[in-house]
Amino acid sequence: MRDWRHRLDAFVDAAFAFALTLLLANTIAAGDLLQSLRATLGQLPAFAIGFVILAMFWNEHVAWRRLGGNDRGLAVLLSLLLVFLVLVFVLALRPMAQSLAAFLLAGESAGLGARGVAEVFRVYGAGFAAMCTVTMALHLQGGRFTDEPRHLRGRAISYGILATAGAVSLSLTFISGAALFAPWVYAALPLVMGLFAFLYRWEEEPRESGAAEPGA
Repeated sequence: MRDWRHRLDAFVDAAFAFALTLLLANTIAAGDLLQSLRATLGQLPAFAIGFVILAMFWNEHVAWRRLGGNDRGLAVLLSLLLVFLVLVFVLALRPMAQSLAAFLLAGESAGLGARGVAEVFRVYGAGFAAMCTVTMALHLQGGRFTDEPRHLRGRAISYGILATAGAVSLSLTFISGAALFAPWVYAALPLVMGLFAFLYRWEEEPRESGAAEPGA
């Protein structure tokens, strides 16, 4: 069983590493050496954004394993589904990251236009919401087999909030004239997630000092 756990974790890690390789490989330009260097360096902000997002999901799978992850059938299926989604998700992650980097650095939309923004964030929103939902399900499943269910429940709620944001952003891409607001849904997440993390009681409630011990 321990060997199976290591094989599953290694497979998930390899999938995330491969997704990062795809993300980075597409930033390498061909042609004149100096021109290639400039073009590659210009893509680094977009790569950094994509790297952070992929690292977030990878770290959450590691946290799930540490806090209560197991190798029951549902957990294995959810882990494999996460691998599938990340390999699809990376296809939309690169143009989204390029668009965001262009907006943050130069106030431009990377030439996508309203229709392009709608198409990119439609795929991105679907992938982001799906990955967050799977991560939420992993934490809920793991919470049934751990001594710290409240902590995993809190992380599940966190990813439920993220999944909702992805679904809202996705919905906006189908509404005429509202597609340009789809990226701004994610801009509200730091405030919302920070507020939730502050208000949620992450630790298990201590037993009352006067409570009788089992078997007493």
